[in-house]
Formats: sequence, C-alpha cells, structure tokens
Amino acid sequence: MRGLMMDYPLTVGKIIQRANRVFADKEVVSILPSGRKHRYTNADLYRRTVRLMNVLRRLGVKPGERVGTFMWNHHRHLELYFAIPSMGAVTHTLNIRLFPDQLAYIVNHAADAVIFVDASLLPALEAVAPQLKTVRQFVVVTEDGTEDNTEDGTEDGTGDGTEDSTEDGMPPEATLPETTLPETTLPETTLSPIAGFEALMADADETEDFPELDEFSACGMCYTSGTTGHPKGVVYSHRGIYIHTLMAGMTDMLGFGERETVLPVVPMFHANAWSVPFLAAMVGAKTVYAGQNVSPEALVPLIREEGVTFTLGVPTIWNAVLQYLRKEGGGLGELRTMIVGGSSAPPAMIRAYREEYGIEFIHAWGMTETSPLGTVNRLKKKMDHWTPEHRMAALTRVGIPAPIVELRIVDDQGQEVPPDGASPGELLVRGPAVASAYYNNPDSAVQFTEDGWFRTGDVATRDENAIVQITDRTKDLIKSGGEWISSVEMENAIMACEGVLEAAVVARPDLKYDERPVAFVVPAPGGKGVDPARIIESLSGQFAKWQLPAPEDIRQIDQIPKTSVGKFDKKVLRARLEG
Repeated sequence: MRGLMMDYPLTVGKIIQRANRVFADKEVVSILPSGRKHRYTNADLYRRTVRLMNVLRRLGVKPGERVGTFMWNHHRHLELYFAIPSMGAVTHTLNIRLFPDQLAYIVNHAADAVIFVDASLLPALEAVAPQLKTVRQFVVVTEDGTEDNTEDGTEDGTGDGTEDSTEDGMPPEATLPETTLPETTLPETTLSPIAGFEALMADADETEDFPELDEFSACGMCYTSGTTGHPKGVVYSHRGIYIHTLMAGMTDMLGFGERETVLPVVPMFHANAWSVPFLAAMVGAKTVYAGQNVSPEALVPLIREEGVTFTLGVPTIWNAVLQYLRKEGGGLGELRTMIVGGSSAPPAMIRAYREEYGIEFIHAWGMTETSPLGTVNRLKKKMDHWTPEHRMAALTRVGIPAPIVELRIVDDQGQEVPPDGASPGELLVRGPAVASAYYNNPDSAVQFTEDGWFRTGDVATRDENAIVQITDRTKDLIKSGGEWISSVEMENAIMACEGVLEAAVVARPDLKYDERPVAFVVPAPGGKGVDPARIIESLSGQFAKWQLPAPEDIRQIDQIPKTSVGKFDKKVLRARLEG
C-alpha cells in the first residue's frame, strides 16, 4: 500500500520562491572589489534570479548543461546559485585557486558550456582558455554597472549595522530601489566570445518561468581538490540539496534561523558554501558576503558593522582573527556562533573564543561528497554537568552524525570497531545527500563499497555517546615501528604550546622505523622563535617516548602552505622533505 501524499518535487527553485514569498524584506549584503557595500533584499534577489534564468535561456543554455562560475563570494554569485538550477541547468562552481592544468581539466571534463567570471579573475581563466574545448560563451562580472544599491562610506550609507524603520517601528518596504545599468566598458581580455553580466541583465525578460523539474535531476557540480590524481566530480541532485538544506537547519546541526545574520567565510566555490546560500534563503536569515578580502582587517569590522551573529569558516581564518583581536583589542560585536570545519582546531583556540569572547565554537565535519555536512558537534544535555576538562575534550571532536547520514567505522577487515572513543578505523558514510559515484570516472569505483557505502579516506573513532573524532586522513597517518601516530593529534598538541601559531606534522622515511614524524612549526608573532626542547617536553605528557619527534625534526618555518580551501597542504611539506 502506498501513501496518499502529493507528488511535490523537492527542487532548488522552491527555495528561492519561498524566500521571496515569506522573507522578501531580508537583506543580502556584499563587499564589492572596491570595498563598497552592496545591499539589497530577497525580493531583489528573486527578481534578478528570474531575469538571470531568462539570460541563460537566451545564451542557449539547455537543461542539463553545465554553467561554470569562476567567482568570489558576492550577490551575483548567489543569483547564479539559484538561477542556473532553477531553469534546469547545472551550476559548476570552479575553484579559483586550482593550478591551471587542473582548472582546464575540470572545465573540459564537466563540458561547461558557459562560464561566468569575475573581472579580477580574468588572468587565471585567460591562461587556460586555449585548452577549453566546450565553452561557447564567457560572461564577465565587473563592478562597473553595479545596480545602485551600494554604499560609499558617506553619511548616506547604513554600514553601521542599523536598519531603517518608519515612525511606527515597522520595517522598511520589502524591496530596495534598483537601477541596473549596463557596463559602459568591459576589461580587455583574450576571452571570446565575451559579454557583460549587467548588460545582459538590462535586456532580460522578466517573465517568471520555473519549469517542473525531476527532483533526481542534477542541479550542481563540484570537483574535489585533487590532492592525488585528477580532481573528481561530484554531481548534486535537487532532491539531495533540498533534503540537505532541511537537515542543516535543524537545531542541533547548523541551526540558524530568521533572527540570525550569517557570514559564510567558506568560499562559494567549495562544497556549496556549506549549505549557507540555500539555508539562509529557506529560513530568511540576513546574509553577508565578504567578497575577495577575508583578512582579519576586513572581516572584524564587517562582523561588527553588520551585526553578524553566526559565521562559518576554516580554522586558519579564525586563528588569524584571534591573533588580530589580541593585538588590536576589542571583540566581535554580536557574534555568538562559529562553525568550524575543514580541519581540526586546537583546544587553545576553542577555549579562547568561548572563554574570552563568549562565542560558541562548534566543530563540524563533511566533504564535497556529502553536500557537505556529515557531523556537527552540538554537545548533548547530559554533558552540561561534565567537568570543564571533560567538556573541552568533547568539543575538540567533530560531533554526532547528521540525521540523514549513516556512518560506520571499520578496521582493515571491514569489521566495525567498538564505540570506545579509542579504536580507530576508516570512516564510511551513506545517505540521500552522499555521492553514489563520481562523474564520468569509472576508475574511482574503488572508493565505494559493494553494498553502497562511500569510503571517506578519514580515520576516525566513535565513543559511547556517538561522538565522532577524525584522527587523521589515511594518507597522513605516520607508521613508526609498526605502530600508528596521528598527525592531527600531534599538531593540536604542538599548537597548544605557548609561542606557537601553527603546526603541521608529516612523515619522513626512516630506515629503522619506516617513518618518523616531522613537525613544521610557525612561531607566534612577537615570540622568540621555536624551542624544540620545550615542544618535546610538552608532547611527552600526551605521547609515548617512541612517538616523539627528534629535536632536529621540529623545524621552524615562516608560513605553512595551504590548499585551495585553506587546509594545510601536506604534499608541499612532503616534497620539501624529499628535496
């Protein structure tokens, strides 16, 4: 017997339609390349999404075709996030920090038909344009021609974070005036054929045409960062994104709602910006996009001025912000919640934000392949009564599985390890928003089990409270004398040492022990440099003697190389050892 519920497709277009119907007056704020603020409402976003859908049709984009975005975080990128899938095409967010050969590979592999590119990123795309086989149109986004909803810092702006209101206390009109001007000039470029974003929008049809789409059809594409071999393409379905968005909004997941002002520092080109564009539209949160400058000098004033209450990003960003606050003084205004993922944050950073600034610092874990949320670390009620040390230990973990994610942790024989918080194994996941295969890549089938689980490549433990801890990537574990050493645990322990800003641990070959740990350490600003003896003494309380690095294997460097998404780039450090 089947249930008697309506056949209602779960599609991305439904999300932006809801934002317009229910939260038309909520703001979207962007920082433009010049530093000016642009702000408009969800109603404006919706109208421009409709027009942009018709621009895509006029460019000949057909359902199922891939449309690339090579852009920073801003409102026009957000418009593409909704317009492309809503008319039936597939949004392919291109990582702006990939090496040229990788960029050319993924454009060709995905067969992008049209690419939208920020003017500041033209050189990177021009460098690979002769290799691109499928692109028939480039569209350039410039600040010239920006609709007249910007602030230049004069007394007419509203950059102090306050909102205009009428005398009776009611909010302003649902829409802000919009005067869209075509670009008078486009930057010189070797890309061809070329068109200007606002010139196309100025002539666009405003007829609303949201086709009824199959919820299982593709709506987005994102490629893995390609640390080994070619990047691999993950294809998102409308249904997967919609269900993932509902899940992300749950109280014990991301859990932000209409009352929040959200700043996603995570790039929009990476893993759906952790679901923020979709969730903010669905629940009506005010959203702030920082543009291309995410330095502490830019982020801290923005957080204060716009009354940001909720933010998301990788630990390297928040470490830099913490150092800035300690140097310059002051706090982070109304900010209450910080979701951190991509890599593990050291306990010292968690403690500083929670105790010194009153910010709930929450670990999460996910991957491009999981849309991306897999776990979030909202501590359970019974943990309120734990000792501070016990609670801090729990806060360093990545949390409980998301409601739509099943996970298993298995040993080398494929048997589940006990949930004792100590037994490590490989993390496997499955669910309605987890990839079932990579796009056009039969060789990658080994990353999926015969019974349908995705092999994450992460080594993890799970305790009796179902809290997961990622102890390492399988390729980053250090095997010394037949025993394993977790590079992540050692990094966190080193970063807890006084005078240390960052640390990354990798393996070096060793004739006697197979591998030994090498720690690359960045000293904190104003410090006296790295003291290997003091670091080893600190580690000795947490690691066995055989696990400790030799003094000569603790190496001071000025900066740890980062990947395109802000993680420590250990392959560069390994290459340095080999050189």
